[in-house]
Amino acid sequence: MSAIQREDRIIWLDKLRVTACLMVIALHVADLFFTVGEPVGSYRWNTGNVISSLTRCAIPLFVMISGSLFLDPRKEIGLKTLYGRYILRIATAFIFWSGLYAALQYSQGIRVRTVVRDFVTGGVHLWFLYMIVGMYIVTPLLRKIANSKNTRVYFLALWIATTVLYNTLRAFFSILSPRVTPWLDTAAAESDLYLAYGYTGFFVLGWYLREKELTKTVRRVIYALGILGAAFTVAATHFFSKRNGILDNTFYNNMTVGITLQAVALFVFFKYNVKNAKSGRTAKAFAKASSCVFGTYLVHQLFVNNFDRLFGFGLNSFDPILSFLAVFCIVTVCSAAVSYVFNLIPGVKKYLV
Repeated sequence: MSAIQREDRIIWLDKLRVTACLMVIALHVADLFFTVGEPVGSYRWNTGNVISSLTRCAIPLFVMISGSLFLDPRKEIGLKTLYGRYILRIATAFIFWSGLYAALQYSQGIRVRTVVRDFVTGGVHLWFLYMIVGMYIVTPLLRKIANSKNTRVYFLALWIATTVLYNTLRAFFSILSPRVTPWLDTAAAESDLYLAYGYTGFFVLGWYLREKELTKTVRRVIYALGILGAAFTVAATHFFSKRNGILDNTFYNNMTVGITLQAVALFVFFKYNVKNAKSGRTAKAFAKASSCVFGTYLVHQLFVNNFDRLFGFGLNSFDPILSFLAVFCIVTVCSAAVSYVFNLIPGVKKYLV
């Protein structure tokens, strides 16, 4: 969901951005399956688990897309532009949309303390804006890392060790041997390797994968690992949830190995297998859709939260797959329509969507 708009558009990134947005909507719709008291392992619960497991990599994909553009050395981004254009836009959008969601919560009788907390933290999905602002703030430093071949490889190796492998090990130990988890956390904190921790790795990885040419053999291995990552996330979530009798979303963590492998596989797939023609109706349509992604992301949770009230049915109305498809399509169309209209208003387009 990068704020950068390029004249020489990279069409496969536009298509990937739109796909990631659709995945976020699917994820948040599917999460409703877990809030209606469905027993673990039921048809509805399994439907939610499969969809959630296959769409969790959407946020890493957004970060990778942003990194692939912001870390491009051919794109000059001074501090004035970084703060006055990109970060200001994110900040104003956060204040407006978080305020709107808070006002709606308050009007529905939700406790003031909860309303204030969600306004500050961003609730279900606006937390992403905090994180992406953090990425933008450190972009001048990450550009130095990303544009040195040896340094970026070293950085990504550190990130894999301190983020992906650590979070995966922590996930297993938190379930199988909870007493070990504090030891891991202490070791991680005392190592003080925060520079190579968290979403910064996805940010640098996006530019690395965009710039790096991969052989067919390597790509096939990446695709196979992506499929294994998806299967692992589905199976691990089902197994440990069944074991505990309630949803265990430990392996839904965006920085575990299963989600990371899916994100890498999709990014590489779009780079090498999606047409990048810059002319024609399809390219123009995706370019337009891509420009509406930010607004669609911001507004979609409004329709998800109030779907039953607005449309008179929900995920429990009929077959879970059909219900999901109906809710997903309606939320997507309504959110995209709102974003499209907002993008027609100059001031709103510049600061709110």
